[in-house]
Amino acid sequence: MKNLTQKEIADLKEIHGDIWQADAEAKDGTIKSCILRKPSRKELNYAIVTSQKSGMLKFNEVILAKCWLMGDEEIKTEDYLFMGISGTLDEIIASAEATIKKL
Repeated sequence: MKNLTQKEIADLKEIHGDIWQADAEAKDGTIKSCILRKPSRKELNYAIVTSQKSGMLKFNEVILAKCWLMGDEEIKTEDYLFMGISGTLDEIIASAEATIKKL
């Protein structure tokens, strides 16, 4: 994936809100990258329902597919890279800190 300019990053943020760059080192030592956005509640629900039928890796596949903005396509198709990126997806799903108290 090519390096993004500050303008390209700003444009993506304007359209999608927060964005992330996830990097994984391929077996040949090259770095493969992708740009992801935060999933919507509807997309998270779809990923959860799909993973209940097809297994936890399906959750990561759905989130990666739905949140993908651009990047090295090998991340989607090569298990080694996919598994590396999968370990970072919880960062884009993070939510606000919340507390609850009984009244």
